[in-house]
Amino acid sequence: MGKKQKRATKRFSVSSERRWIVAGFVGTLTNYFKRRFAAVLRESWGWPWPQGRRAGCRRRQRRLLFEALEPRIMLSNVSWAAPAGGDWSVGSNWNTGTVPGSGDTAIIGTLNPGAQVTYNTGVSTVAALQDSGLLTITGGSLTVSGSTVVTGTTLTLDGGTLAGTTLSTASGGVIETAPGSTSTLDATTLGDNITVASESTLDIADGLTFQNGATITVDPGATLNFVDGTSNTQIVSGSGSIVLAAASGSYAAAQVNANGSNAGSSVTLASGVNIIGGGSATAPNVITADTGNTIIVDGAITNATLTAASGGYLQSGQSGQSSLTATITSSDGGTTSPSELTGTIANGLEQIGPTNVMVNANGTQQFALANFFSD
Repeated sequence: MGKKQKRATKRFSVSSERRWIVAGFVGTLTNYFKRRFAAVLRESWGWPWPQGRRAGCRRRQRRLLFEALEPRIMLSNVSWAAPAGGDWSVGSNWNTGTVPGSGDTAIIGTLNPGAQVTYNTGVSTVAALQDSGLLTITGGSLTVSGSTVVTGTTLTLDGGTLAGTTLSTASGGVIETAPGSTSTLDATTLGDNITVASESTLDIADGLTFQNGATITVDPGATLNFVDGTSNTQIVSGSGSIVLAAASGSYAAAQVNANGSNAGSSVTLASGVNIIGGGSATAPNVITADTGNTIIVDGAITNATLTAASGGYLQSGQSGQSSLTATITSSDGGTTSPSELTGTIANGLEQIGPTNVMVNANGTQQFALANFFSD
């Protein structure tokens, strides 16, 4: 063999040997990491390495589990689609072809001049209401579980019930009753002003909460009633006012009545609630607790006459924050207290200001007070 051939053979042998060494080393590392990785997979995931399957190992089976989630209601916007107005309960008047439901926000946009949307029958619930058209409720019961915002238009209560909502306005929106109507606000939060128009009646059921110093203005000849709802006990709370108008023309001074139909009905006027009368001595604003009803005053009443029919009661709250500048009379006008009251009235003869007033617990004098304006 020549020198050149010997050198070539030697180079080939060395190169081949090195390759086999490197291949062996890589193979050893690969097998090592395969075994380690397979162990990790078996311990952590229960997955057998493919070599195990070839060796006859049985693959561990894992059952897929599904976690049950709470029901979800997808909220959606349902918009009014008839600019000429129409009936709320007609599905074709809405862009979805169906009347909005409990998971929907009902949106009434701008309507043609003189057009209005009328809710007049049935019982419905929506998640929220945005009114930029002209919505009139004339009958039935509409529950809005969230907010009702009246923007640049009028929401008119001309009968029926609006329940469960927080009422507010924007851009000059107005909330009012229609003259001659009887409407109900049930478990409502009042975030803006509302007007009870002359010759109309607004019934409050299941409590009312004032926000942002809102005001209920009761026009001449109008009445605000506190009536029974799901409960015969209700609280008027928050921070706001009930303003009673004076007599005007043929209209009498505005009135407030607690006239629940169940025995033991009561309404509490909480400490942030003020009733402000505008009447005169000859034509006063009268606040009456009808038979079987109690008006509990924990706020302030000014310039009004408080009366209790036979079996009706006027009572102070427990916070000691009551404030009264008013006249208290029996239903027959036979018992009158001073216009400024302080101290405590209980059963029997009590001193309130400069005058003694007899109060009989059995109601024979048609006027009963208990713990009135306690210190």
